[in-house]
Amino acid sequence: PSCASALRSCDNIMIHFPVPSQWIKALWTMNLQRQKSLKAKMNRRACLGNLHEPESEPVIQVTVGSAKYESAYRAIIWKIDRLPDKNSSPDHPHCLSYKLELGSDQEIPYDWYPFATVQFGMLDTCASRTEVRSLGVESDVQ
Repeated sequence: PSCASALRSCDNIMIHFPVPSQWIKALWTMNLQRQKSLKAKMNRRACLGNLHEPESEPVIQVTVGSAKYESAYRAIIWKIDRLPDKNSSPDHPHCLSYKLELGSDQEIPYDWYPFATVQFGMLDTCASRTEVRSLGVESDVQ
């Protein structure tokens, strides 16, 4: 097949963000605490007669697709069906944000490999023509 200038899409995108094994326990504890505190808030407010509960901020947020920790990969896996999706332009940025609160005794491991890996499929192409224009990581590690 020849390379055409027509816009092509990537399908079944999976982006792996590795999580150090030392942080896994903190991840699960944080999820459980948020679930328990949300239930406690809901019950307390119900007793006061208020039926509306402000949404609890999720641990992981994405602008497209879905993301969760998958132990088989020891990583946060962001899955996106297709890019560009039908409701956005090809150069529209998409974001994943994740907040993990670590204890003062938990440090960044010296052997941690903090790089994301990307897998995707592209049908009927001779070259991917995929270009990563920027990949940003916000961190307030001190």
